[in-house]
Amino acid sequence: MTITNDAEGTDAVITPASDAVRYAAAITAQWRSLPPVNDARKLRSDIVKALELLARYDTRPLDVSRANLRHLIRLVSLVRPEDLAASGGLLGASNAWYAERLGVQPDTMTTIFRALKRAGLIIPHNQTENHRRVARRDRHASWIGRGYSLKPLLVRLPEFSQHGLRLEHEAVIIRAKLFELDALIRQMRRQLAAAPDDALHERLASITDEMRAAGGRPSSTLATSLLHQAFVLSLD
Repeated sequence: MTITNDAEGTDAVITPASDAVRYAAAITAQWRSLPPVNDARKLRSDIVKALELLARYDTRPLDVSRANLRHLIRLVSLVRPEDLAASGGLLGASNAWYAERLGVQPDTMTTIFRALKRAGLIIPHNQTENHRRVARRDRHASWIGRGYSLKPLLVRLPEFSQHGLRLEHEAVIIRAKLFELDALIRQMRRQLAAAPDDALHERLASITDEMRAAGGRPSSTLATSLLHQAFVLSLD
């Protein structure tokens, strides 16, 4: 994530790992400049959809495990859409409260929050030295207090959405290639059964072994390579 440091007039990649304080400040500044939210429910739905695509296909760019990303999705669903739109969303309840709803142990919540914070998916809000969280409704019915903010998800939603859609599109193409590859393999097995050829059988076994080693989720590059190998072998 590239954040412009306007105070110094330079562009710099600020990550929570390199500078958590500056990262949180930059996220907050960008959140304040976001356009007004017209549909809070759609905003929450868009966030959940983007995170679900990333959890399904590839969490490595987020530097967080698939399990913790799914925990984050559940945390987002626990925040009222109106609170997301008004304040960026506040996670201010106790570990025990969140643990009960996520189906984990209270101590595990500390690990989850730490991982999400390290990945820059949540940032501290009115942080205290002991990291104690507390929240209450103000006279406008919005949550105020101390805890973790979901503002990074609002600021980085376009980035997450675009990446998730790109991964989904790539997955569709890969599935199509694997379907064609499977059809070619079955056709060649029938041909080799009718006219055995040890050399061709060995080449076919190599392709199927490589396909099996990919675990059903080969990269686009590997899927293209295997399909090309199978096509050449089918001609032979």
